[in-house]
Parts: sequence; C-alpha cells; structure tokens
Amino acid sequence: MQQRVAIAWVLLVLVGLLLGLLVAVLAVGVSRHVRRARDGSTPRRNPKRHADEDDGDEISHFSRREPPEDDTPTA
Repeated sequence: MQQRVAIAWVLLVLVGLLLGLLVAVLAVGVSRHVRRARDGSTPRRNPKRHADEDDGDEISHFSRREPPEDDTPTA
C-alpha cells in the first residue's frame, strides 16, 4: 500500500512539473509576441537583406498566377 502512495506522489509531482514547464513556455511565447506587437511601429528588417535591397537588383513583382510581361509563351 505504501508503494502505491509513493508512486502516486511521484506521478503527481511529474505531472505538476510538466504543467509548470508548459506554463513557462507559453508565458515566454506570449511575452515575445506582445513585445513584437508593441514594437510594430519600427520596421524589423534583416540587415543582410536590407543591404541586398540597396543594390537595386530587386524583383519588382512576382506572382504565380500572372507570368512576367516579357515572358513569351511557347506554343
């Protein structure tokens, strides 16, 4: 009987620790989401990507539905 009580306590502690870990992970995720939403007024850009865009070699528009204007169909 004592062993069953001990096993039950160990399982209860493990479930509690797992729930605590879940709450901690959710809290960190929510805090990051709120912080990013609050900083929405400042644009977040990748510095490497920003440097590439300054070169002038950017694609103006790409769509899978519309082919580029200079693309000639091969029929």
